[in-house]
Amino acid sequence: MPKIKIKRTKEYNNMLRDFIILIDGQEIGKIANGETKDFEILPGHHIIKAKIDWCSSPELSIIINDNETKNLKVGGFKYGKWLIPITFITLLIHSVILATAGVNGIIFLAITTFLLLVYYLTFGRNKYLTFTETNIN
Repeated sequence: MPKIKIKRTKEYNNMLRDFIILIDGQEIGKIANGETKDFEILPGHHIIKAKIDWCSSPELSIIINDNETKNLKVGGFKYGKWLIPITFITLLIHSVILATAGVNGIIFLAITTFLLLVYYLTFGRNKYLTFTETNIN
């Protein structure tokens, strides 16, 4: 029987929540932070997707033959793990500069990263997660 092996990346910004794995619109299981799981499926064409809360990944189309294993990797959006720390560090630097020198100018970087996060939580919610096929076991 064919199977898919899904490896979830380790990331702190989604570590407390499991990703829901959907194949052809049906939930087949959940995967925790840093976990790797095997799922047996029927041979043929399938649409795979991952969800977390109201956000998801784009659909990934695969064709799997009998006794074949497909390796997939799922994780957060590109640079997502850096977005929140950069925002907080920028706000901290801004506060220090404002308190010591009275200069108000670095806040635009924090606003930019915050708006990017807002995009992924609203309009880009179907791109919040990434799902890719890999050759790594």
